[in-house]
Amino acid sequence: AALQRSRGDLESSESTFRQALETVERIFGADHPEVAIVLGNLATVLHLQNQLGEAERLLLRARSILAATGSSEGRRWRKTCLRLANVYRDSERFNEAATLYEAVFEEIEMAPSPNLTEISEVADDYVELLERIDQPDAAAEVQRRMTAVSHAEQEG
Repeated sequence: AALQRSRGDLESSESTFRQALETVERIFGADHPEVAIVLGNLATVLHLQNQLGEAERLLLRARSILAATGSSEGRRWRKTCLRLANVYRDSERFNEAATLYEAVFEEIEMAPSPNLTEISEVADDYVELLERIDQPDAAAEVQRRMTAVSHAEQEG
């Protein structure tokens, strides 16, 4: 399904992810973390098809599953939050998107060994949003924080 998505065959990718979701739910149960992974992948395809409402619904369900199973931190949690932030951004729900970008950025920023690639991607999206909603000072502050994390990692 991911290969279909990367080739731009979104309808086939959606169908394959929906089949995968049914299978994973049948095998593991509806509230298993593996279900959250498939929900996130399906939501990404729906987002690319501009089906923002359904993408949001699936991502909220994925976050709920992750929270209920004690997985409300770490890369999988952050990825789900970022996908949701991007849906909010594209739905022009900028404050909700900014709140999620900030939460994810802060979690990575505070990690003992921040992943520089991950924080850079988050910072880029976050800065772009802040500039889009005419908050240049906040965008500059995110860039400053990104630089501080990068320098700390290089020195450490």
